Amino acid sequence: MAKTLVLLDGNSLLFRGFFAVRSLTNSKGLPTNALFGFTQMLLGVVEKHHPDLMFCAWDTHDPTFRHELFTEYKGTRQDTPDDLIQQGPYARRLADVFRAISLEAPGYEADDIIGTLTIQGVAAGYEVLIVTGDSDMLQLVQPGVTVLTMIKGITDTVIYDEAAVEARYGLKPVQLTDYRALKGDSSDNIPGVPGIGEKTATTLLQAFPTVEELEARLSEVTPVRIQEKIRENLEKMRLSKDLAVIRKDIPLPEAAALPSPTECPDYSPDYAAIKLFFDELEFRTLARRVEAMSAGSPTSPPRPHPAGEPEVEVVAEAKAVLLTITEVETATDVAELLAAAKAAGRVALRLHTDEASALDARLYGVAIATGAGRVFYCPLAPPPLAPPVPASGGAELGGLFDTPPAPTPPSFVPTKSETERRKGAGGMDAGMDALLTDPTIGKLTYDGRTDITILQRHGFTLSALAFDAELAAYLLFAGQRATYPLRDIAQNLAGRELPPALEKKERATLDAATVFERDKQLAIAAAETIFALHETLEPRLEKDKLDGLLRELELPLVPILAEIERTGLLLDKSLLEKIAAGMGEQITALEKSIHALAGEPFTVNSPKQLAEVLFEKLKLPSGKKTKTGYSTDADVLEPLALEHEIVAQVLQYRELAKLKSTYADALPALVRSDGRVHTSLNQTVAATGRLSSSNPNLQNIPIRTPVGREIRKAFVAPPGRILLSADYSQIELRIFAHVAEDKDLRDAFSSGEDIHKYTAGKVYGIEPSAVTGDMRRAAKTVNYAVLYGISDFALARQLKIPQSEAKALKESYFARFPGVKAYLDGTIEFAQKNGYVQTLIGRRRWIPDINNRVFNFRQAAERAAANMPIQGTSADIMKQAMLSVWAMLHETQLPALLLLQVHDELLFEVDQDAAGELGAKVKACMESAYPLTVSLDVDVKTGPSWGDTTVVELAP
Repeated sequence: MAKTLVLLDGNSLLFRGFFAVRSLTNSKGLPTNALFGFTQMLLGVVEKHHPDLMFCAWDTHDPTFRHELFTEYKGTRQDTPDDLIQQGPYARRLADVFRAISLEAPGYEADDIIGTLTIQGVAAGYEVLIVTGDSDMLQLVQPGVTVLTMIKGITDTVIYDEAAVEARYGLKPVQLTDYRALKGDSSDNIPGVPGIGEKTATTLLQAFPTVEELEARLSEVTPVRIQEKIRENLEKMRLSKDLAVIRKDIPLPEAAALPSPTECPDYSPDYAAIKLFFDELEFRTLARRVEAMSAGSPTSPPRPHPAGEPEVEVVAEAKAVLLTITEVETATDVAELLAAAKAAGRVALRLHTDEASALDARLYGVAIATGAGRVFYCPLAPPPLAPPVPASGGAELGGLFDTPPAPTPPSFVPTKSETERRKGAGGMDAGMDALLTDPTIGKLTYDGRTDITILQRHGFTLSALAFDAELAAYLLFAGQRATYPLRDIAQNLAGRELPPALEKKERATLDAATVFERDKQLAIAAAETIFALHETLEPRLEKDKLDGLLRELELPLVPILAEIERTGLLLDKSLLEKIAAGMGEQITALEKSIHALAGEPFTVNSPKQLAEVLFEKLKLPSGKKTKTGYSTDADVLEPLALEHEIVAQVLQYRELAKLKSTYADALPALVRSDGRVHTSLNQTVAATGRLSSSNPNLQNIPIRTPVGREIRKAFVAPPGRILLSADYSQIELRIFAHVAEDKDLRDAFSSGEDIHKYTAGKVYGIEPSAVTGDMRRAAKTVNYAVLYGISDFALARQLKIPQSEAKALKESYFARFPGVKAYLDGTIEFAQKNGYVQTLIGRRRWIPDINNRVFNFRQAAERAAANMPIQGTSADIMKQAMLSVWAMLHETQLPALLLLQVHDELLFEVDQDAAGELGAKVKACMESAYPLTVSLDVDVKTGPSWGDTTVVELAP
């Protein structure tokens, strides 16, 4: 059976979705109607047409050869709606997660990309399906090529083969260009021959198959008035055909290279990435549809594993397990639980809480599994009681226009017997405390960090953490999955079907007792599932030599992160409000200045209005307008900012507005009763092993911009204390020098030279003393470009130099540092052979597309493979440093708190008179965290706030 090549007409599908779906916006204010329609089309294609390879062609912002032929080409089109322009970048991300390779061809339209790929696909032996909202594509229909387009809306579709085209138009597909040459096309402003409509054009082409033959035999055309119309407009007819013909021979980017059908990899969307993206867009209904597809739908066959990739043994039919449950109510029950836990040597825990965050959640009970199918449930708080319902009738109901009373929250009133049962010798609290703190009983969790926080808030300490199912799955499958939900890994890895969780709407409609019981049963089932996952995943960890990483690095870090989250950072709300006010004044001043430079007032935040001012009124270079209008993205504006002050101010305006809304305006509302902001530090998000921050994300506050530093100044130390920052200096480049085993790089670090100045001297072939500031900046960019696998094109863009110069710089770099090139090539070769790469201590990241025959998938995989051992090792070293620092703090009892980890930096709060001692000890811990062949250097700074610190000299 022939393989199916699907070619998506990106712009036309997005445009069709925009007008087919009613107004739709997510909670962040992003319009999503076009994206929703586009997604429905993509899902339909995947489900019904089973693509083997998919490309998505996009128009560019550059003028095309058609504009050179006819300057008024598409000149009659209305401006693209602002709401549609905003959705353009997200549409490309949608194509990416559906593994449709996005293509552009400057100077040409998406139609020409599709035309060229169509011919190449047919020649290679593919069945080609073109998906478009534009009837122009019907000219490409031929044996082996069909076009799917929309009749109405987005789900009412029709597929055209040759017979269907002839049935609709009375012409062969190849004649449709002649058809448009005669009748014209108002949507593209193709003039055609004035006075000739659809019927006349069809009649003429049925007699004269092409306009060229029509012109040659023009004297035969009747009636004479039609003959005269054509004769008077021969140039327009010829031009119109040139404009209407889709090119089939344009140069395509390397990413468009077609593998032969026999070598074409099996197609499967990136379901994990799709789910994450749908969560961002809030496409909940479509998310459930995708979950059904990813669970084994015939339309989504699993992608074959590359060499060395772990084969996840998915249980064909997960099911609920028969449980033996003991409700712990008496001292005898407590004793039975403790005995069972002692005998097992390990227990799995799942907390029964309400839906609040870890810092607010109410703990109702703990489900404890002591073996397969054996669970104890320990109630720690009574169930919530629903508020009393007022009696019906009489004055109690109030008048029609009376203000309704505030809703009464569920009450939590423990009875005397309840209190007696929990307290005292042999009571629940004593039993729980004995179990949770027993160092001989290993605790198995899922998201143990949250468990530790909730238990601590309710007076319990969790020790002897021996396993965490989320962390285990993350270590085993990093790079393959984006998230590791308990329900998913339970079903796929342990064959456990958990009871359905209540959705938010259900919680609002069900009575409190029902919600309580449903949550309780879910906690009980989850505890037993975690126990089963330990039995399943522990041998896998040992086999892949990841058990030590879990046991010695990730698990010990869990209570540290929980403590950091509970501690929080002190925020000076009044100072931040002043900073916000100042930012508001700057934004207003910038807006006035932008209006003055533009010569008129307009909404700077409106992409449409900004584009009109920059590219139509001021005539800044942009390229001709395409179907989606002009782009005002940063990648378009940044090159213009050096020469055009208005563009520089627009970019500054955007940065200020974003930081103001994200931090200056938002952070005060996140301050809790302790005066602090509490972020969440996530261990299982970044595939490299790095920690990430969320709710709020404190890692993304910029440090190198004045505005970012101002915002950081609002994070302060309390009276009598200061903040201390300890930051690794160029840690990734030092690791690079170590793993590349390049003598020159190592010597540069060992001698304490300025690494970027040293690199510049090598690359430019001059003495370091002759290196200019521009040369150093270029060398710094090249250092990190090589480290992160940045392409010649991207490097050229960063340095604002021709691509040939960027390529020459990289080649010179590799020539001067041969160990670097050998390392990069060796790492990629290792990944191709094994399917993963690893850090110095053995953390793995799977690289699913490392052997993909599709160029851009493979190229992205190679970049990830080359960089991960460096970035991952940096993360591992930081985590090891955190463990060492934490042990030091507990040993010395210094009056200090660890507040935050941000990339290569640790932030502390410390008494002023202990800052010197803390700085010296932290520096020693961090610099000795891992033995490299080059030194690890740490800079220590102190100050009254996070944004106002200075380097301190520490006593040796």
